Amino acid sequence: MAVLMRISTSLVKYHSYHCPLYYQTGRAACSSHTIYELSLIELIRADLEKHAARVQCDEQQVRAELQKRVSTDLPDVRFLEQEIMGLKKRLTELDGKFATLYEDKVLRKISENSFDLLMINYNQERQQAGERLAELEKKRAAIQKKFLDIAKWTKLIRNCLGLKTIDRELLEELIDHIEIGERKVIDGKKQQDIKIVYKFVGSLDE
Repeated sequence: MAVLMRISTSLVKYHSYHCPLYYQTGRAACSSHTIYELSLIELIRADLEKHAARVQCDEQQVRAELQKRVSTDLPDVRFLEQEIMGLKKRLTELDGKFATLYEDKVLRKISENSFDLLMINYNQERQQAGERLAELEKKRAAIQKKFLDIAKWTKLIRNCLGLKTIDRELLEELIDHIEIGERKVIDGKKQQDIKIVYKFVGSLDE
């Protein structure tokens, strides 16, 4: 795959995109990656139309599929919330234990040694619980951001149904980059791998 540059001269009827590394140094550095601009635009338009049609038909299903895909490397939200709630509850309990411990010390219900030992244990547990809580809340924020990104993408893509023209603003809003593979001939037919990587949701052809 390669990032392409646009080639255009007055002698060329159609614009095309070529691998800049191959264009500058030849096959010693990279293989040839090229595609006509009109073909690329039509491919992008068809892909946008395909995903827009799916979102228009059942947006909730599309969101659910995307959420499942982007969350494969993240913990289940339900278990995450349960652990966060449990840690917050335990931290509240520890605050209460701290208050009771100081009161017992003032009333001389416990010795200095017992007080010091319990303080060390409570502080260690409180620090560990606080660090774990911060870690989980960070993961939860990451999941929430991914879900918000998916919602933003579906909102943008649904307006691409029946798209007639594609302008630069639309491309920059929706697409992160496009990867173009080398043209190959397999069983007498020309083939070329092309991957559109969208902003917010990545490649949808994997």
